[in-house]
Amino acid sequence: FGLQSEHHLCRECDCRPSPYTQIGFATDRQHLSPASMRARSCLLLQAAAVHAWRHTRAPPPVARRRWLGGALAALATTATNARAYNGQTAATPKATKLPPKELAKRVEKDLVENQFLATANFDRSLYDEACTFQDEIDTYELDKFIKGTSKLFVADRSHVDLTSPVTATSNSVEFKFKEDLCFNIPFKPTVFVSGRVVLERDPSSGLFVRYREYWDQKPNDVLRGARF
Repeated sequence: FGLQSEHHLCRECDCRPSPYTQIGFATDRQHLSPASMRARSCLLLQAAAVHAWRHTRAPPPVARRRWLGGALAALATTATNARAYNGQTAATPKATKLPPKELAKRVEKDLVENQFLATANFDRSLYDEACTFQDEIDTYELDKFIKGTSKLFVADRSHVDLTSPVTATSNSVEFKFKEDLCFNIPFKPTVFVSGRVVLERDPSSGLFVRYREYWDQKPNDVLRGARF
């Protein structure tokens, strides 16, 4: 696909460029077949949804509906996710100072059983409320990560696999993963991502204060590989 660094999906909005909204149409459009144009349109729709739901500075709900279109917004706001966030709140007592072995066991359960990378269904008691979640696109606050992830993906059509042991120390927890993520938007596009996650612990409480996701692929390559 042609990349245009200044391209916006919606030229009327004031959203700033991102790796998702920078995927543009090729300049020489007459050489594109109708099928290719439709594929590009679907991919741009997917890109906009990703940016809108997971970006910490996404447009407010009314602007977002205008941006993505009424049908897409209606779908996203009414979506339900059977395996989404397990109901814990900020008031849930924290599991502080867990030994590395126990912590690794809990993280592995969240990944393997709860599929938390695709559902945000994880044990909140392991995380400091100020924990940040960073992937190759941006950084998210805890509540926004939970809401965005649980609405963005179709749980029953997404799957996450652990591709390494979960290793834990007093400073961090790490593991490698691969996942197929199905977006909860029209055409239900699915992308493949692999990489590793590092969860940094607070020295005093032992809680996670930073989640960092490192991808093996570049963000634009992930989008190019979308399956419809």
